Amino acid sequence: MVGRARGGPARDGGDRAVALIELTPGPEQGRTLLRTLEACNAARTVVAEEARARGAAGAVALQRRLYRALRDEYGLPAQLAVRVISTVASDFRRARGAPPRYAPHEPFPFDERTASFKGLEEVSLLTLDGRARVGIRVAGYAPGGAGRAPGQADLRYEGGRFSLIVALSQPAARADGAGTGRAGGGAIPAANDNDEERARDTRAEGSEAMTVVAQPATAGRARLGRPVAPTIAVVNRKGGSGKSTTTINLAGALAERGLAVLIVDLDGQASLTRLLLPEEPVPEGYAIGSRLQHPGKGLADLARPAFPGVHVVPGDTTIDQAGRALSGNAAAMLRLRGLLAGLEPGRYDAILLDTPPDLGFSTTSALLSADLALIPTMVAQPDLDALADVLLHQEEQVLAGGASRLLIVPNNLRHDGHDRRQLPALREAYGAIVAEPIPMGAPVKDAHALGQPVVRVVRRAPVADAYRALACRVLEEVSDVG
Repeated sequence: MVGRARGGPARDGGDRAVALIELTPGPEQGRTLLRTLEACNAARTVVAEEARARGAAGAVALQRRLYRALRDEYGLPAQLAVRVISTVASDFRRARGAPPRYAPHEPFPFDERTASFKGLEEVSLLTLDGRARVGIRVAGYAPGGAGRAPGQADLRYEGGRFSLIVALSQPAARADGAGTGRAGGGAIPAANDNDEERARDTRAEGSEAMTVVAQPATAGRARLGRPVAPTIAVVNRKGGSGKSTTTINLAGALAERGLAVLIVDLDGQASLTRLLLPEEPVPEGYAIGSRLQHPGKGLADLARPAFPGVHVVPGDTTIDQAGRALSGNAAAMLRLRGLLAGLEPGRYDAILLDTPPDLGFSTTSALLSADLALIPTMVAQPDLDALADVLLHQEEQVLAGGASRLLIVPNNLRHDGHDRRQLPALREAYGAIVAEPIPMGAPVKDAHALGQPVVRVVRRAPVADAYRALACRVLEEVSDVG
């Protein structure tokens, strides 16, 4: 275990402090953490060998080939499987093609989706057995950690003890040398002999800060945390792929299961808003675009009921105006994530982001806010060409903390020879991230004429059942978000 570092935070080569968090698991928790660490490293070795053998280490390509196998063979939850793949892809790039090797107890880098701090006393870690809330103690600061992303929390096992090494975004040393380091705006107090007393004295003001300690560092991260519920970005650069249709019907299927769903219409055409809120004009300043320009006002007062269990934050052309107005702001595409993080916790069980047919401001903002990128697509060749562009764009956003999980949804599938031939080819190309198809069905048009999802209008139809199956798959993919 890394020794305690007295005084202020040490700085690595990138002028970044690295904090040491000692874990105090019970015996059963300790065994679970060890199994999880060993499984992740065994899986990382398999992914590295696959990357070497095929000469390709892109995260999307590796996920296509190995995601399902990692989950089945090693019992990894969805987000740990994604994290294994992304860390190998990153390590492979740094190694310039030489396959990295991972010892069974190699430190494993958790991120904000797999580790979150719960005040000054616990951390929630994703394990093979689900979420485990483990006791913690802030032990101080350690040198080293060059190359760690801000907010990265490396799980270490040395000498029979577990610890987390957390890379902070910046140190803030005081004149007396005690200092604090920050991970995205949250402070970790420097350790001293009065740690327990200090924790009692600062718990009320410190617990909120510690909640974001393991999240990526961005300006004002206390406000730009993760959204309050699992978030799905429905994206495709090609028009007519069925993004709004998918969003509405997925929301209906989730609501049918008793979930509270929020839809955010990020398309300047606002076709989803007009469909679900046809008789309610959007007052000036009460659409998503205006709040992206003035994020301090929040989103809560924008949400309008559409049908039971579903609210909509309306869209209009102000989203396009916001994209132009904020084009010189490098952090502007994180504003949506901050707005979603500011919603009332527990108010919604899922958030769906409907996007325009491009890869610009709205779509990128959605991907940076989401846990899952859901890509509806037809199976004609122009649609598959557009799909490749979307996948590349999504992979780029993963590097900035965006949606790292993918689901491709073959949409409006016909029963003719062409579509029947193309579907197996799509599955061969992209593997387990291809969901069951949504068939073409007249009931969808009938439901939309009523401003309703198909599951509320025609309960027993193949297309309604297909959306129910999609809802189940989506919930499986985001089951470990929290």
